[in-house]
Amino acid sequence: MNGMLFMDFVSVSDLSAAAFGVTLVEVATTYSFGLLATLPMSFLWMYMLPKRSYWVFASGAVFNAVGAWLRWWSLVQGNWPVCMLSTVCIGVSFATFCMSFVVIGERWFPPEQQTFATSAAVQANYAGWCFAAFIIPTVVKTHADHERFMLAQAVAAAIGVVLFALCHDEGAAKAQPNETPSVCKNIQALCGYRSYWGKAASYAILGAVSYTIPAVQDAVLAQTLHVTPEFTKWSDVAFILSGVVSGLVLSAREPKRPKLLIKILFLVCAGALALSAALILPPAGRLPETLRRCMLVFAMAIAGASSLGFLGIALIQVSREAPGVAEAYSGGAVEWFVQAGGGLLSVVAVNTHGFLVCAVLVAAALAFLLGMDCLGAGSEDGNPSADDDLPGENASREEETETASEAETACA
Repeated sequence: MNGMLFMDFVSVSDLSAAAFGVTLVEVATTYSFGLLATLPMSFLWMYMLPKRSYWVFASGAVFNAVGAWLRWWSLVQGNWPVCMLSTVCIGVSFATFCMSFVVIGERWFPPEQQTFATSAAVQANYAGWCFAAFIIPTVVKTHADHERFMLAQAVAAAIGVVLFALCHDEGAAKAQPNETPSVCKNIQALCGYRSYWGKAASYAILGAVSYTIPAVQDAVLAQTLHVTPEFTKWSDVAFILSGVVSGLVLSAREPKRPKLLIKILFLVCAGALALSAALILPPAGRLPETLRRCMLVFAMAIAGASSLGFLGIALIQVSREAPGVAEAYSGGAVEWFVQAGGGLLSVVAVNTHGFLVCAVLVAAALAFLLGMDCLGAGSEDGNPSADDDLPGENASREEETETASEAETACA
């Protein structure tokens, strides 16, 4: 449901701009400001998750419903400030989900199912995007259609709060320790893992790109190919649906070499986005229009499969780079930077060069990952917890663990 709320206006940009009397760039802020609103709240939810996870999850459901009703009311009244307030509400709700992806897998599932559980949680949010990207342009043709859809969505969000109260079972989760490490201890320990931060930054870039494409695709293609939502709904669905399927398939079994798999996904995504950027340039107009559009949908599907599909695996792997740190912090930090990057990039990339900017960023992140490997900071044999079941750790890992332990002692 939260993923759907993000797509309420950007999937029918022209209609939304007319309803509020704003520009297409301003319509994009109904998506990007939601991502940016997650940033400050993430710290609060990160702190509360180890101690009061029930109330964190409950807050997510409530803010989701409030945001949905405010979105409907803003559209009825044509009130842009209320629309922005609704965007903040869904961002606050999304912050609870971002901080919880890894926590859900770690606390509610056995070790052999944790990668799949984390990926399923991530892909559930993307599935909401996918549904909205298709259904909204299909059923919303007029302002009245838009109002009716938003009302139905608000009612569904309210039902979600009731279902949470009836179905959520905190007792089924793995018990939390009586004394959880303080925020200071967790952050200080996390700062001691050098390879964690390098990989977290690279993964966050690809994650930010995966969040950006659904937000800007409608506007970018309207400016370059002069297409309507009748076409962009298919390119949107191709991007998101392929990512959902890819994420579930790739995480159904624990990957044998997850680091290599992640690098391959980076390379494929950069290539697919570069192809997409080339297809919307004027020289590509010499291609038959049908072939050009089919190639674009195919490129979007490949880009979605390699960007959206990687995040569940990446969150688990990067969390294992920081043993002893609560997963709400190790996984949540990556998600925090994903939201920050996605929020900023979805504003910057609303132009004819949007796809190219994203392709260059992904290629740069891949180059950084490969550079880390060349320097030995992220070598394949330097992280047994991620790729292999080796007994013990190498000298680099011992040094990082010792540094983290000293940081914890100093903080205490």
